[in-house]
Amino acid sequence: MRTAPLIAKVTCPTSTGYFPRHRLYRLLDKARKAPVLWITGPPGCGKTALISSYIESRHLPCLWYKVDEADADLSTFFYYLGLAAAKAAPRKRRRLPLLTPERMPGLSVFAQRYFEDLSSMLPVPSLLVYQLLGYLTWRDCKAALLVFNKHNAKFSEVLEKIPDALQSHLHFLKDMDHSPAGEWRYLFRSMEDEARLVTVHVFAFNLYVDA
Repeated sequence: MRTAPLIAKVTCPTSTGYFPRHRLYRLLDKARKAPVLWITGPPGCGKTALISSYIESRHLPCLWYKVDEADADLSTFFYYLGLAAAKAAPRKRRRLPLLTPERMPGLSVFAQRYFEDLSSMLPVPSLLVYQLLGYLTWRDCKAALLVFNKHNAKFSEVLEKIPDALQSHLHFLKDMDHSPAGEWRYLFRSMEDEARLVTVHVFAFNLYVDA
């Protein structure tokens, strides 16, 4: 039975019973002006509760996606992301394509068009929430973070801010290499065990359309 984990993976948790954090909500209101918002803290400190209750309090449309070890398989990642998109935009009849074997050679083109279609499906404004470091297990040594620019006409400004945002993370160690524009690799300490290292591959996609 795949229904239960599938729903949990792409559903924003209920905020019932959580104490409203109005001061933090105001900080999030201001922080949403940035292209990327990274919330960090030890397991169990309330990151998910904060975001889910904030989304509910502000009545924000949201695509929620919980990253786990199964997403190391790209076909699985795009499959579940398509389900998350359908859940976030139920009135849209169009569904996102699957990453089938014959599409693998043209992966970069597929990904670009996929996220363009994803962007067109979502309400404006909307939040894309990816839970990453806090949900990696001790065994995990690799992860990916996807950044989508939909509202800033100056994509170069977004690219300049991403490294600073990631390098200011409490568990950041070092820059792994200098990848092509819109792509980075960083080394972080695991939140469960600081002796354990995690490589995070970051991709930025420009989905801005001049209206």
